[in-house]
Amino acid sequence: MKTIEFRRHSIKDGTGGYMLGPQGYAFARRVGEAQLRGRGFSHFFVSSLWRTHQTLAAFAEGAGDFDLMRVPEFDPMFQITEGEYDAIELWHGACRIAEMAGIDMMAASLQYEKTRVDALAQLVVGAFRPWIDSIPEGSTVLFVGHSPLSEFVPYGLFGTVLPALRECDGFRIVEDENGLRLDATSADLNAQELRSRI
Repeated sequence: MKTIEFRRHSIKDGTGGYMLGPQGYAFARRVGEAQLRGRGFSHFFVSSLWRTHQTLAAFAEGAGDFDLMRVPEFDPMFQITEGEYDAIELWHGACRIAEMAGIDMMAASLQYEKTRVDALAQLVVGAFRPWIDSIPEGSTVLFVGHSPLSEFVPYGLFGTVLPALRECDGFRIVEDENGLRLDATSADLNAQELRSRI
């Protein structure tokens, strides 16, 4: 069995390309302590944007049991671009507008950029399938990434539209003898109750 857990980065200091501030660090540390401790993660992946590294570091501090002896690996799906289906263009278009308006980025992407989202979801799945095959059996992986790129994985694999992840929320994809399955409803994947305590 292989378990891949996707988590969105923690709270930024503003909209757009900001990094985490004190509130984001505190929130991610609390999530690490309450939801990620004792999980036995064997691999860690982040994007090239620094806020994912910051979030992973705060998760690790809160959990206290991550084995981060080496630099986390880069998300193999993050840099996907292909002409008019460039993910960066999507973020600077529908996603940024949605984020600034406080509305669901995945819903906005599908409403205004469905052709691009469908193409990107297929590119993401094309990268995901060989990547998961390369992960050793028995692995438990933590991905710290972005919304809505993370949500393109279940959309491309299963046709499932998840709401855009809120900060530090997540979902899991599990591979076993029956194939791939999605877990987006377990209580420990919702971090928002913890957010109210920071």
